[in-house]
Amino acid sequence: MNKLYWLLLALLPLTTAYAQKPEKGTKMDGYSLFRPVPRDSMRELHPDRPGITESPFTIDPGHFQVEGDFLRLLTSRSAGNRSRTWQVAPLVLKVGISDQIDFQVALESYTIEKEWAENEPQQRRSGFGDVTLRLKRNLFGDDDETRAAMSVTGFVRLPMGGSQGAGSTEMGLVLPLNYHLTKTWEVTAQLEGDRAYDREAERHYFQFVPGITAEHAFSEALGLFGEVIGRWNARENDWQATFNIGPELKVGENTQFDVGAILPLTPGAEREFFVGVTVRI
Repeated sequence: MNKLYWLLLALLPLTTAYAQKPEKGTKMDGYSLFRPVPRDSMRELHPDRPGITESPFTIDPGHFQVEGDFLRLLTSRSAGNRSRTWQVAPLVLKVGISDQIDFQVALESYTIEKEWAENEPQQRRSGFGDVTLRLKRNLFGDDDETRAAMSVTGFVRLPMGGSQGAGSTEMGLVLPLNYHLTKTWEVTAQLEGDRAYDREAERHYFQFVPGITAEHAFSEALGLFGEVIGRWNARENDWQATFNIGPELKVGENTQFDVGAILPLTPGAEREFFVGVTVRI
């Protein structure tokens, strides 16, 4: 096991200890998983989607949130080989543990993948993907009392998906930092380090995923995000980058719809299109 594994294990009990003793003087002081925040006192809705850059904000204690795609299409073309993948309703289920901690379960639902080379028949695979367990700890700014907010998230991806899964356990840390420039503009920068798995090579490798997102609110209901994401495969010394963009539509205080595209900036990166939703309960 490498150092990242032990760092992740050390992080989990640390954040659990914080969950047992909420910080004094915050708006959520005294609330917990079993003593939910009153609905009229809930914070503003801050989903992690639709981009890859995550939000540093957590779910209100005692409440639940569902984030996911209705449908996602991924396509790629490289050296004469092409692929097309449909993902049906992948979901992230979240629950607020304390005023600065939430627990998440990501479910990679049914996937249909087709691959083919020029003048060759298609190869088709389908099935359910892996399950990922995530724990987010906000470090500061969760109550929107300052312009900046930051969090750390540890995750473990469990290889439960058979042919459609990663093939082995993966894990990593995510650190997003958000800053409100004005009432209508905000930016989020993120650093992510993963112990990922290459199924074809049958070995783990380190993956570094930096990103930056800008969001603009045209009104209380309508917004737009633009994002640049990089991915560095340390084993192959290979960089890939994408530009991601799409509108966001809030319906009330607890629901948000989004549509987006992930467009390749470098050869080999996948092109993606999706329609999704966030619902807070």
